[in-house]
Amino acid sequence: MKLLMVTAIRECYKTVDAVFDRNGIKKYSLANISGVGNNEMPDYAGNWFGSVSAKDEFFDSVMMFCFTDDDTARNVLTDLKAYNEAEQPAFPVRALLLPVEGSI
Repeated sequence: MKLLMVTAIRECYKTVDAVFDRNGIKKYSLANISGVGNNEMPDYAGNWFGSVSAKDEFFDSVMMFCFTDDDTARNVLTDLKAYNEAEQPAFPVRALLLPVEGSI
């Protein structure tokens, strides 16, 4: 069993949902999260106060996660990688796969 976790900006939610559905994942958890983009230099010339506004620092994102078998999880990773390569979104979909060592 694997824990599959995917993060994406909200605009990519339907894409990830379709990938999950196409791979047989019909039930998953969804959490709203705020992505933080702090790796760019602030535009001091364009901002009177010399700092990036709070609105510009956060991105409306989602985290989707589920428990699934290894083959299904790897197929999802393959499909999401293909999406990122084909669409080259400004904010790529990120996914990771974690082993589940035990459960109750």
